[in-house]
Amino acid sequence: MKYCPLCAKNYEDDVAVCDTDGATLKISGKVDPYLGKLIRGRYQVHKKLGEGGMGTVYLAEQMSVGRKVALKLLQGSYAADEEFIGRFRREARLAASLSHPNIVTLYDFDQADDGSLFIAMEYLPGHKLSDVIREDGPLEIRRTSRLALQIAEGLGAAHRAGVIHRDIKPDNIMVVGENGSEEIKLMDFGIARLRDTGSSTQLTRSGLIMGTPAYMAPEQAEGTEVSEKTDIYALGIVLYEMLSGTVPFKASTPAAVLVKQIQESPIPLRKLRRDLPAALERTIMQALEKQPARRQKNADEVADQLSKLEEKLRTDGVTKGWAPTRSWFKKTPEEPVGKTASKSWERAETVTNEPAFATQIVAEPYAITQVLSGDTVTVFVPKPPWPAVKWVMASLGAFAVAGLIGLGAYLYLSTSTPEIETLAITSGKTNLAPRERITLNASGTYSDGAKKVISSGLEWRSSNDSVVRVNLQGEVEAQNEGVAEITAQSGGRISSPITLVVKAVRPPPPAVPAAPTLTSLTVSASKRELKPNDRTLLQANGRYSDGREKVLNQGIVWTISDERIAAVDSKGRVTARNSGDVQVTASYEGVTSPAIALVVKDIVKETKQIARVSEPTKPVGGATVVKAKPDIESNLKLARLYYDDGKYSEAIAELNRATTIDPDNKEARSLRIRVQKAWDAEKRLGK
Repeated sequence: MKYCPLCAKNYEDDVAVCDTDGATLKISGKVDPYLGKLIRGRYQVHKKLGEGGMGTVYLAEQMSVGRKVALKLLQGSYAADEEFIGRFRREARLAASLSHPNIVTLYDFDQADDGSLFIAMEYLPGHKLSDVIREDGPLEIRRTSRLALQIAEGLGAAHRAGVIHRDIKPDNIMVVGENGSEEIKLMDFGIARLRDTGSSTQLTRSGLIMGTPAYMAPEQAEGTEVSEKTDIYALGIVLYEMLSGTVPFKASTPAAVLVKQIQESPIPLRKLRRDLPAALERTIMQALEKQPARRQKNADEVADQLSKLEEKLRTDGVTKGWAPTRSWFKKTPEEPVGKTASKSWERAETVTNEPAFATQIVAEPYAITQVLSGDTVTVFVPKPPWPAVKWVMASLGAFAVAGLIGLGAYLYLSTSTPEIETLAITSGKTNLAPRERITLNASGTYSDGAKKVISSGLEWRSSNDSVVRVNLQGEVEAQNEGVAEITAQSGGRISSPITLVVKAVRPPPPAVPAAPTLTSLTVSASKRELKPNDRTLLQANGRYSDGREKVLNQGIVWTISDERIAAVDSKGRVTARNSGDVQVTASYEGVTSPAIALVVKDIVKETKQIARVSEPTKPVGGATVVKAKPDIESNLKLARLYYDDGKYSEAIAELNRATTIDPDNKEARSLRIRVQKAWDAEKRLGK
């Protein structure tokens, strides 16, 4: 049979870890191997002080200096992991560097002869805070504030040294001394981090979250990055428990507690404890904010808030209400009850109450005086001058005192302020531009049913000061683009957030100018003189209203005057058919171009006609007619046309005819040389 050293729950022998708190189970009845032993030749173990999830604490004596120490021996399984041993030494060295009156002093750390890791620390003959809360119940407010201030100061010193505790809870807080002079000591710095990073060496089931769920911050429960604000959240839980006697979140399983830590808000403390100062509740509820950014900036800020509260409690007192706890009059010991002999009445006992006022009723020569000032009530009844009127005076005194009690109760009840039940924020606008300012309004619904606008005593808060800043008067100034939530707090009540969006006002886009329109259209041709079956390409050029000129390739409607002479397709390609002249126009977007003229010539027909004209005429009337010299101009003209079209073989043929007719014609010879060179070049290029 095994048992859990933390919760005392029993388990079967095959179970290694407690399913409630993760502590390693112990075997019932097993003899402690360290009692009476000398550890590392330096520490004599006397008795066991306690047991936790990572090890056992013993009272030991440091033999070299003869002082008592608390010796914490970690479980033996840790000694088998070299990586963990390295972390242990680093964390212990860092914890040993802490020096503060509210932090337990760490003297030494090493490995025992059997390899077990141990830490020797300051021995404190006190009580754990968890035991104090369990025995004394909810603690007094002034006592809580004194202890809480010391916890915050100790945490602040550790955080400034770069050490985060990670497991702040009453079991790790020692209370030393008597009430009124109690001193806080924070323990186990570095142990929580070792527990987290050393889980691979533990006999821990998969999914077990290392830590104490009841005190874990939401970011710690979610497994994200922890910071000093994680310790501040745990401190808020501890203060809540000190004042109410219970933690804010409870459930049947650790996992359910973690869900509540992430999702639920705690019950306001003043609902559980009516005498709680509003300032103390605000400090605790701020520490318990789910978002780390909304908690106090650091533990020093918590300590500053608690220090101001402590000062106020010392001067003002903390208990409210008109509730005398003892009888107002008391006979002197020497006067028997019922005896009518003349005896003095002594001063009635002092009772704590609030508020402060004073009343005096005088009936000469006898006076009954009641003084209520601050936190005391004192009633004086003078001694009657003779026994005969003692009964009368006693009766009058009783009636007067009763009247004064009623008057005091009436004045207190009539002047008491109803408490705020709900708090709401309104805004004239929620979308702001950078540097824009607005003022937020807050209103409250009170316990007496009244609804009032609240203009003072509010604590305003922005979730992101870089986006929106808010001052004590609820005046908001937008800073940069983004989204921020604003809340207000009064009397321990926090309003629902109002969301403000900051976005720069950008100028409207420039007006798009009207699309330019086509104003004119012209047509050009690669060549304008064709012969049958030749082709040429037409091109349409448009001029627009903005002065631009553009070649138009698509969407053109072409029109030709005579399709028997030439034809044109949608691409502007003209094919010559027969000799003649044609006119071609282009139309686009309602604009028509001027006509372009094309000429189609049949060169073969023209050559034959020229040849017929140049033939010699027959003699007329017996007379001899001299033949005209052959004209080669038509051959030269035709050769030039072929040459321009790249038809070099046809051009050479015409020039050969010309030189046959007129061998001495220099123009024909020169043109033939140019054509032959061009033809040879084309052949070399492989065209």
